[in-house]
Amino acid sequence: MWRSTTATSGSVFALGSPKIQKFAFPDLVLSGSKTSATCTAIAGAPPMEFKWYKNGHLMKMNQKSVMRTYTDFSVIFLEDVDHNNSANYTCEVSNSGGSDSYTTSLEVKEPPKWIKQPKDTSLNSEANTSLECSASGHPLPNVTWKKTSSGSQDHYGIVQNQKHLSGKSILEIKQASTIDAGFYICEADNGIATIKSNGIIISVSGKT
Repeated sequence: MWRSTTATSGSVFALGSPKIQKFAFPDLVLSGSKTSATCTAIAGAPPMEFKWYKNGHLMKMNQKSVMRTYTDFSVIFLEDVDHNNSANYTCEVSNSGGSDSYTTSLEVKEPPKWIKQPKDTSLNSEANTSLECSASGHPLPNVTWKKTSSGSQDHYGIVQNQKHLSGKSILEIKQASTIDAGFYICEADNGIATIKSNGIIISVSGKT
């Protein structure tokens, strides 16, 4: 996402007025990493003043947000980013001839993290229960229950009786039988990374 606006005194392309070259943050910026963007004036007579805005508000620089400005370009460095850094960033440059601005977006991606993992569960025959796996991340991950009856982690299959919701999946067991017994895991995948929960055992006792 970007937009560019130009304001000058006199004609739209007044002699010596600034013009910003299109710029962008990297396509993949992960939470906990650092990133930067460079705003370059490809036209304009010095001296020129550069300013950076986040969602329309003038940025206050600190240890995690650093701006370094030179004669005809300015670089913003963002350290240890997280979802709070996801925003629209605007560079504005001005001189005595006018001003120009350019806006680009930053979307910080976060690999999945477990919020809730299942635990071993013992059920009586014909009992009903619901077990939840949920995870955070940006974008929100798809969470999937998988099961193996053999205990081999190489042969997990997707469980059919599960309800997929945003960032979670609920395993629904109704009238439990020995068919429901086995080894289960959850997987969370958001295109950035895939994580697996600890394996659990669901056992069913009583009549079959």
